[in-house]
Amino acid sequence: MRKSTLKASLSWLMALSVLLSLIGIVKTTPTIASASDDAFVHFSGDLLPGETISPLYQLFGNQDVNANLQMQVPAVIGDGYINLNVTDSGGNTAFAGDILDGETLWANLTLTPGVNILNLSNPTAVTLHYDLWLYYVAEAPFTWEGISLGSGMWNSHIHLDFPTGNLYQLDFGLTSGRYQFFVDGEYIQKTAEANGSVLYYVSAGVHDLIIVQDSASPETAWTLDIAAAAPTVDTLPYEKGGGNLGGAGNDFAEEWLPVNLAAASPVNFELTLAGDPADALDVFLYAGVAPAPVFTVTHAFGGETLWWTTDLPAGLTRIELIADGGNAAPLAYDLTLHAQPTLPSAWSGVSNGGANNSHVRFTAPASGLYDFDFGLTQGRCQLLVDADETGAFIQKTVEVTGTVRYFLPAGTHDITLWQDPTLPLTAWSVAAAPTGVLADSLPYQKSGGNLGGAGNPFSAEWLPISLDESLPANFRLTLSGGLDDGVTVFLIQDGAPVYTSPVVYGGETFWWTTGLAEGVNQIRLVALGGNALPLQYALTIQPIP
Repeated sequence: MRKSTLKASLSWLMALSVLLSLIGIVKTTPTIASASDDAFVHFSGDLLPGETISPLYQLFGNQDVNANLQMQVPAVIGDGYINLNVTDSGGNTAFAGDILDGETLWANLTLTPGVNILNLSNPTAVTLHYDLWLYYVAEAPFTWEGISLGSGMWNSHIHLDFPTGNLYQLDFGLTSGRYQFFVDGEYIQKTAEANGSVLYYVSAGVHDLIIVQDSASPETAWTLDIAAAAPTVDTLPYEKGGGNLGGAGNDFAEEWLPVNLAAASPVNFELTLAGDPADALDVFLYAGVAPAPVFTVTHAFGGETLWWTTDLPAGLTRIELIADGGNAAPLAYDLTLHAQPTLPSAWSGVSNGGANNSHVRFTAPASGLYDFDFGLTQGRCQLLVDADETGAFIQKTVEVTGTVRYFLPAGTHDITLWQDPTLPLTAWSVAAAPTGVLADSLPYQKSGGNLGGAGNPFSAEWLPISLDESLPANFRLTLSGGLDDGVTVFLIQDGAPVYTSPVVYGGETFWWTTGLAEGVNQIRLVALGGNALPLQYALTIQPIP
């Protein structure tokens, strides 16, 4: 009888003779000392080429045991493997897989009352050593480590008990290869390519942990240390980064991030992608564990910094980032969730022509005039404040760096940065700050362009003017541009037009007089649809002299 078979048989004999009653479950005491304090079984030995052994584990009582199995096959020459097949007392397969020469892998399985059989077979031409441990499900904090080969057939998997719903620090490390670790599948999915650390919320209870090695890496030697952190919920700003995701030959195309907030919050998302501008990534938000997303951003491209706004509920939100299947190269991301700011505040972004427009939300602390500082290093865009299908409160074309002063009522507002889709790239910035001035005064002067013309997506602007009294005023509009291209001007009060100008053509200066109401008035300039060339305007509103 071989040494390993003898030891397994002795373990079986002791299991029959030593009964350790623990609330109806009786544990066996292996004849081989455990390599870890919390292992309840440890078998080890050598398997000759073609040899098979079948150690037994007797589980007494009437309760199943949820167990984590660790199997180590120390490296010999690198082309051998041991087949492990575990069957429970009912003859059902609890686990089946191959452990390659040089691997240390884990599995989760269920042992049932009665005789459980651990069948180990060496079908290869080399003698292989093995160590096999069975552990009860551990409780965090916990350190987990293993070695897997890219040519391996299965990934490491355990159950782990998280004693409290909490933020947990997951320190991931590797000395070779790359991998992804999962918690409950579509809850946490994180790519590890270098030593690092992340903080994620995990609810109380037993969770699935899985390590998926990169099949293109010859060897992945990994560690995962899990420890509870002090906070119980996430706070804003929430910052996470990762990659590399997608691209030809990459096993890893997506990640999942959990966000757990104490209270419902409006949030500005900022996403920066590093990678080729032809490659794209989609973002999906899920409320709790709902199967369908509640918010989606599609086709964010490499090189972009995009913003968008949504309301996150109290409790759990899951974020999925998934690279498009046709990408040629991997993408890396930086994602930040910002609390809705109160002005002053600033934002910047980079957008690919024809892709998503950035959108942020902010709070104006008081009604009054605010300075908007624009920056532009490439492309052109329009700034829209509180835009909808009927128009906007502010709509301003941005083609150069500058500052414009506009009235804003107190409260929450939305900014959209609409890039020119005909241009390959737009790199923009905007900052908004209160001036302490409560209302506009006359003369009121604004200028802008270029509006309308063939192939120009920007054909209109909206200007607010807020006065502390009603008064008549003289309007003067000067247009630069083609003599056959025109603009119409509308004065809007309480949502309805009260004055409409005749068409004013390029090269003209046109005057008219009309009354301005106390409070907010809006001026809308619209280029004619048939214009051939863009128009530039200069508008002055003067008091009656």
